[in-house]
Amino acid sequence: RDTSFESNGPGLNAEVHTIVRQPDGKLLVGYSGINNGITKLNASRLNGIGRLNANGTTDPTFTSPCDASSRITHIALQTDGKIIIAGSCKVIGELKYLNMARLNSNGTLDPSFVAPDGAGYGIAIQPDGKIITFISSSSFSTRIGRLNTNGSLDDTYPLIVIDGGFNALTFQPDGRLLLAGTFTYVSRNSQYVTRNNIARLNADGSVDTTFDAGTGTGGNEFNTAIRKLILQPDGKIIIGGDFSFYNGTTRDRMARLNADGSLDNSFNPAVPNTHSLNEGIGALALQPDGKVVAGGVYQVGGQELNRVFRLNTDGSLDNTYPLSPVITGGHARVNAILIQPGNHLLVGGDFDTVGSFVRLGLARLLDTTEPSPTPTPMPTPTPTPVPTPTPVPTPTPTPAPIPTPTSTQLVLGLTQSSYNVGEGQEFVTINVLRSGDASQPATVNYTSSDEAGLTPCDVFNARASARCDYATTIGTMRFAPGESYKSIFISLVDDAYAEGAETFTLTLSNPSGATLGTISSATITIIDRELVTGTNPIDQSISFVRQHYIDFLGREPEPAGLQGWLNVLSNCGVTIAQPCDRIEVSSGFFRSPEFQDRGYFIYRFYSIVGKVPLYEGFMPDLAKVSGFLSPEQLEANKVAFVQEFMTRADYQTKYGSITDSTNYLTALLQTVGLPNHPGKQTWITGLTNGTLTRAQVLRSLVESVEVYQKYYNEAFVIMQYFGYLRRSADISYLNWIQTMNQTGDYRTMINGFLNSNEYRLRFGP
Repeated sequence: RDTSFESNGPGLNAEVHTIVRQPDGKLLVGYSGINNGITKLNASRLNGIGRLNANGTTDPTFTSPCDASSRITHIALQTDGKIIIAGSCKVIGELKYLNMARLNSNGTLDPSFVAPDGAGYGIAIQPDGKIITFISSSSFSTRIGRLNTNGSLDDTYPLIVIDGGFNALTFQPDGRLLLAGTFTYVSRNSQYVTRNNIARLNADGSVDTTFDAGTGTGGNEFNTAIRKLILQPDGKIIIGGDFSFYNGTTRDRMARLNADGSLDNSFNPAVPNTHSLNEGIGALALQPDGKVVAGGVYQVGGQELNRVFRLNTDGSLDNTYPLSPVITGGHARVNAILIQPGNHLLVGGDFDTVGSFVRLGLARLLDTTEPSPTPTPMPTPTPTPVPTPTPVPTPTPTPAPIPTPTSTQLVLGLTQSSYNVGEGQEFVTINVLRSGDASQPATVNYTSSDEAGLTPCDVFNARASARCDYATTIGTMRFAPGESYKSIFISLVDDAYAEGAETFTLTLSNPSGATLGTISSATITIIDRELVTGTNPIDQSISFVRQHYIDFLGREPEPAGLQGWLNVLSNCGVTIAQPCDRIEVSSGFFRSPEFQDRGYFIYRFYSIVGKVPLYEGFMPDLAKVSGFLSPEQLEANKVAFVQEFMTRADYQTKYGSITDSTNYLTALLQTVGLPNHPGKQTWITGLTNGTLTRAQVLRSLVESVEVYQKYYNEAFVIMQYFGYLRRSADISYLNWIQTMNQTGDYRTMINGFLNSNEYRLRFGP
């Protein structure tokens, strides 16, 4: 359990049904009281729905319109920040229940949205803002309808009827709609099509006849329901519930389906603690690496056991994932799982304790198997501009090359050629699919690009810019044997400008072990959510900190790191001693172990060719070692970078024709300005007797203490231009370097960049 997550849930006799993360990191929680229990999220009188900050504390700017008898089971976000809720909201002070409503961003009711009676048993929002939902009827059936953006029934969409109940509803990327629950047919315009507990509809509402589950899910009389479904990027579908069979094949509580509805026999889930008393799977979530996290109720002989587990991509139990702490109390039921950066889990349901800690329906679990490459904020930041690093004297061996693929050629490609994403959605996910025999490894490069160049951010021309609208994303995707898909995450910048839709491109290239498929590039369109230009978001602490993660570390913040920096800012001068202001927090990103081990590692290679890097060259290099990487992945990326760097024209011009080891080493040391480096003779000896390669010597030199200290201040200055202004340095950088060398006054330097108009205009007026 994550003790830094401060929410204690909605209280005893309460149950969490859904958790949704907003683009700003705040968390919307839908819940209800049990047996007339009083719901108080974090002891605050919020009923049915509440909002938490990223660290679990209550967001005081959000007020629920519902009273204590309310039950909010579904929440969905519109691109404009408004919130659709479904379930049952008894409006405070009024004699009416709303099954579906729209809230403003502060939780107040939006009176312009009025849904028909009975609507609200599920929410799926189309790109145009219209809403697919289930509408209850007086008979033993449920209708599926589409609502206009004001909540009225869309008469152009025919009502669809199923002869039972529903539990899950989700759109595929191609606009087709998956629905699951407990039913035996789907009817449209009085035409009945047999579908057992799962079906797919075309965009016009007709039943998709290319998707057929056969006899569907089965079990005993009361255990056939599909409760949850999630989509994989490759189009396959994972379902969970309380069933025992799928189309006649044993599948206990979970199954994976092919895109046509047939059973995927390569996925045989090892659901732990199965027993006839189990209520089955109540929650499913998909990690970026393809692993599946599931939760629910599991009992053996009446004994309550673990409620959350993780499966590998083939369905086998992931034994590296801790099944403890045990979730107990109440019905010990898990209804919702939200995966956060770093694969940490927010878990909601009906429980009282997690391990030995009291957690009333809501908790965060840490994935201790994942690395935590966060720049931990210091309560008392160290102002020394020249830290002493630990050198790496032992040369890193060159890894074995990727095996030559078999004669069966595989195909790598994107699953879509275009994506539309709301500006406020924080990031866009691009999926890469490998088809064919996946028994061999494969790699493919990817890069984002645009046509904006150095156009100022307050110029609107329908072109998205890596300086203004999204984060440069470059890397190599590595498929291990057995892996069929992976995802690329591109961070977005939610600025204040009313700039209209803007586009950029992501492209695959240079495949190894496969060929490129028909879709090797995609156009990403960022849909603006401002109608008029607003206030500058960089003035908000959460936007300020998140932008530093993107600009200096090339990734989204993980919850603990984000909250740590926010705590420094909010408690500066109170419980945290000065200096701890924005300037000090900003300096902490350059000085963080993560940046020093990655960004400054890349920077020092430019000294090898006697150059100060330019923005357009350095940022793609930085992207190659950025993100949530395990130590093994980071090392592989570093090795690949060194090998590629040695093939560049700048390097080859200086050193490519030098055959003598002593002359090679002498030329290296003269270029970096350290002709008497203490490692010189060791490296010459290693090169001469063949115990060291040039790549190993080059990296050892770059990682030596002497090179680290020599270029530290220069890198500190240049990164101000790259990080804040997103451009190459002008000639004034020499003055800043002189200031740093003479006084070490990094605060004056950072203040100049941080409060410059050029920096602020990236995000708004």
